[in-house]
Amino acid sequence: MWESKINTIATSVNGIEGVSTEISVPPIANHTPLLFIKWDESKVKTTNKDLMLKLRNGDPSIEVMANGSGINITVFMLKEGEEKIVAKRVREELLFAKVSS
Repeated sequence: MWESKINTIATSVNGIEGVSTEISVPPIANHTPLLFIKWDESKVKTTNKDLMLKLRNGDPSIEVMANGSGINITVFMLKEGEEKIVAKRVREELLFAKVSS
């Protein structure tokens, strides 16, 4: 179930130049899968903290976690179809940061 949701979000940003994703399932924390999204800041002009704030303050509000030079997203609490909303918003913000550069 979570694979489809996390892949929807990953696929939405994988085509953006300078952006990459990695999916992991930690052996602890109830095996909650994480999508790690990172980007080359010379190609996508935003920081993880700025992206977090834009997603939090956007409509709808989306919470993500900072991780090094990127963000982590979990999908276990998303209702069916909400992954498409998250995918659209994350993609929009990353593309905006790329275009704005």
